[in-house]
Amino acid sequence: MERTDHAHIETVPPNRERYPYGFGCGSDLTADVASDTVRRSHAVHDPDDPRHYVRWPMLYHGEMAVELWKPGLPAEPLSGLLDVFATAVGFRTDHIEQPV
Repeated sequence: MERTDHAHIETVPPNRERYPYGFGCGSDLTADVASDTVRRSHAVHDPDDPRHYVRWPMLYHGEMAVELWKPGLPAEPLSGLLDVFATAVGFRTDHIEQPV
């Protein structure tokens, strides 16, 4: 990631205390990481937070993002998420950031 426009999408950092080594491809662990992220998200829990999207890095596995069902979303599901990723998130194709 080169940049994220935090006015439009919340980035929740990895919980390195609970998941210090990243994780494998198991669906149970992936679901646990997603649940942990949702518990720590401000946009999910604060109805006054204007952001409709939350993203988080899945260490060694790319990115995950959710679209929150708040007023003001486009009529077509997930079209706003695609738009915000095209304009508010900058990816680098030359390097994948890995935990230190």
